[in-house]
Amino acid sequence: MTAPTTDEIIRNAQYHQAQRVVELLLSKGLITPVEYEKITDINRMTYHPFLEEILPKQVDISVD
Repeated sequence: MTAPTTDEIIRNAQYHQAQRVVELLLSKGLITPVEYEKITDINRMTYHPFLEEILPKQVDISVD
């Protein structure tokens, strides 16, 4: 495995920032779980985060 490039590191950070926003929207009830999954798919296609193939596809939205 080779070291990531600067662009890859930046895209990875941007992906995680975008996902934090989407998770916040979901937690506030402003988007549905289906919308969350669609936006997550778009974010993955846009940013190509590290190890995207093993990142979870769904979020646990159960209430404790």
